[in-house]
Amino acid sequence: MIIGVPKEIKIQEYRVAIIPSGVIKLVTAGHEVLVERGAGIGSAYLDLEYEQAGARIVSAKEAWAAQLVVKVKEPLNSEYNYLQGQLLFTFLHLAGVEKELTYRLLESGTTAIAYETLENRQGDLPLLAPLSAIAGNMAALVGSYYLAKFNHGNGVQLGSVLGKRHGKVLVIGDGVVGFHAARALNSMGANVFQAGLTNSKVGLQKTGELKGIEYLYSEKKTIAKNCLDADLVIGAVLNKGTKAPYVVTEEMLKSMCKGAVVVRCQPRTG
Repeated sequence: MIIGVPKEIKIQEYRVAIIPSGVIKLVTAGHEVLVERGAGIGSAYLDLEYEQAGARIVSAKEAWAAQLVVKVKEPLNSEYNYLQGQLLFTFLHLAGVEKELTYRLLESGTTAIAYETLENRQGDLPLLAPLSAIAGNMAALVGSYYLAKFNHGNGVQLGSVLGKRHGKVLVIGDGVVGFHAARALNSMGANVFQAGLTNSKVGLQKTGELKGIEYLYSEKKTIAKNCLDADLVIGAVLNKGTKAPYVVTEEMLKSMCKGAVVVRCQPRTG
């Protein structure tokens, strides 16, 4: 199979769909890999590294003309004309982008497979999970950063000081994003409350890596109550294949203490 790897053109998107080590595996398996010139620069991979791995460096048009096109993000308007019935493997998030993309995929006969929709036999999302884990970790770090006074936060440090925990965090959601956010903040020494939809966990101090975290049933009144004195609120709710609900209302935001921070790290489709 001929596999094309276009350069990502979305603003602030520096990733590349396949790295040189991946090219080696594909070429060894008998495939031909076409990488657009400069596709890996944002991730610190040179064209020479791709060539040494067995790929051929080509133009954008040639990369898109492959039988299978592998990307990171959904095609942008300027790329629609490249859709000509090939296989496309990427994050699509069709529920959160302009409808024109869906129409163009259908009109062109493109077989588009979205990373975020692929499930294993257990119903998990293995291709979305790594990014969700990264998002959860980053939510903890970014939220802590914006609590600093120089960012107009309330100045609370989320962490243990001489054995005493400081700062309250509410993590809404107990999936991959929520787990990683809660674990990171708990490890730092913050007082972490996690809201989810598992009745059997309610009121329990979670065990293992989440020991010390109090679990709450996620409903409007519980979230509203815990927003009142939270220094940081992290939204980590996923609805497979559709937009995530807004679980923190405008009224809740207004009730929060001055300088508190909210981080919403759901993808556009969850």
